Amino acid sequence: LDKMLALNVGATTVLCRLFGGDMLKAGRGRILLIGAPQGASLGVAGASAFAGSMAFIRTLANGLRKELGDTGVGISCMETSSLGRDGSLTQALEKTCVGFLVKE
Repeated sequence: LDKMLALNVGATTVLCRLFGGDMLKAGRGRILLIGAPQGASLGVAGASAFAGSMAFIRTLANGLRKELGDTGVGISCMETSSLGRDGSLTQALEKTCVGFLVKE
């Protein structure tokens, strides 16, 4: 539980601050956060902490999008229940616009 929350909430926040700050200084950039539909639910029995961490991702993306408005830095949140289900997350992301970042 602690590891999942540290990754989903802690690492996401730290990386947004780190890269977002550099993008803000440059006046351009794009951050893509990966979430899950459970973040929009009213609760998921047996996975409430995970659903809460996904709600955090969604809320963080929405808040940063408003905060960074006209700065040239964009924020997107991709939520899909199938990302990485048929293979690894790396394989799933290889097929997206950020695929070049995850080549093994």
